[in-house]
Amino acid sequence: MEKRVILLDTSVLIEALRNKNKQATMLYTLASRGDVLAVSSITVYEFRNGMTSVNQALCEQVLNSMKAVPFDDTAAHIASSIYRTLKSEHNLIDIADILIAATAMAHNAPIATLNTRHFQRIAGLTFVAL
Repeated sequence: MEKRVILLDTSVLIEALRNKNKQATMLYTLASRGDVLAVSSITVYEFRNGMTSVNQALCEQVLNSMKAVPFDDTAAHIASSIYRTLKSEHNLIDIADILIAATAMAHNAPIATLNTRHFQRIAGLTFVAL
């Protein structure tokens, strides 16, 4: 049986980095299930922007432990559609969130996020249930 790929939002990585009790994090819960954990190239960008000299080694270790999914032409097409829809509804969210969601949709992967308030605005996006 092929393992399911789950795309992690940056919020999941940040929680794992900041929380002293790693076993209480969404990342730990998902990793213990045996699914394939992946991040969008956009998440890699966001996560690396938050690195400091103190946590750089840990951040790189986290990123290197999972598959990186590129933001490709299919994701770009989906992202522009999401953007236009949300803009017409006067309900825009951060562009990085749109790009991450579009990557998940382009690769038919559910998304794991702690920022459901924004991501729920995107029709057709599938979420990981814990």
